[in-house]
Amino acid sequence: MAKLTDLPSQAVGKVAQSLETYLARGSAELHYARKMFQAGAFKLEPPQNVAAMIADIRRWGEFGMIPALNARRTPNRTAVIDDFGEMTFKELDDAAHAVANGLVAKGIKGGDGVAILARNHRWFLAAVYGVARSGARIILLNSEFSGPQIKEVAEREGARLIIYDDEYCAAVSAAEPELGKLRALGVNPDSDEPSASTDETLEDVVDGDVGRRAE
Repeated sequence: MAKLTDLPSQAVGKVAQSLETYLARGSAELHYARKMFQAGAFKLEPPQNVAAMIADIRRWGEFGMIPALNARRTPNRTAVIDDFGEMTFKELDDAAHAVANGLVAKGIKGGDGVAILARNHRWFLAAVYGVARSGARIILLNSEFSGPQIKEVAEREGARLIIYDDEYCAAVSAAEPELGKLRALGVNPDSDEPSASTDETLEDVVDGDVGRRAE
């Protein structure tokens, strides 16, 4: 077997560079892993929880599995507090399942784009986790976009469906995604006027779900 000293200097340099890269990458990953353990994102789990988490990652990816992870740990603990009150981890997990099932029922398939234009509330979380569980790509739209910008970005990124807060009803009106639109938040908190939209809300989707887990 050839020794390291027998290799051309250029090859030795490449080997050394590769080793440095792997060591640096490993050091960075250990650093972030330690930070996540300290923050409580990951902790020692019962074997059945570990097995379930691995299965969830395979099914929904590292992002889509997050609500299920927390729902197993502390189902009745508060996950979200917004203008509508509190939402537990179990309720958020159930909502993510329902949104994913609703998207699939509308024709969303793995790899499709789903654009989201929503503020920070429970339905935004249900939307992003639900989209992830459906296998679709999450396309986050900037709340400062004008109507033409929303249309251009949605078309360029291949959004087949748009989820939006009611306050952006006029801004998204020019966009015509293939599979339509859903409202994340069905009311405009800055207006007392009735909504100009008849698009179904995520709350409607969740209320109409039969409790199936997303596949």
